[in-house]
Amino acid sequence: MRWLLALVEVGAAIVHPTGDVALARFGVSELRSVPVIVFAPLNAGRAHRAAELAISLRLRGADAVYAQVAEEFDGVLITWDTEMLQRTASTVPAMTPSEWMASQT
Repeated sequence: MRWLLALVEVGAAIVHPTGDVALARFGVSELRSVPVIVFAPLNAGRAHRAAELAISLRLRGADAVYAQVAEEFDGVLITWDTEMLQRTASTVPAMTPSEWMASQT
């Protein structure tokens, strides 16, 4: 079983402002096909660390889970959320999708 909250959030983030169901489905499909993305089960250990990050960095619940996974896997947190970029900077590398794409070339 894989933790797929990211898929839910991407679909919602696209369809909510645009109303474009097809675009939201496409976005979810594209995310699922990226081979470098790790989907990690949300187990008790991860949940406890995410709770600590939520408290210490004043993050929303799902945002803290993303930060925890990035921290655990020595990954980069990719987000358009300015608040999340600022609050996680002391814990994990974070950048916008545009910045990440530019860094891959």
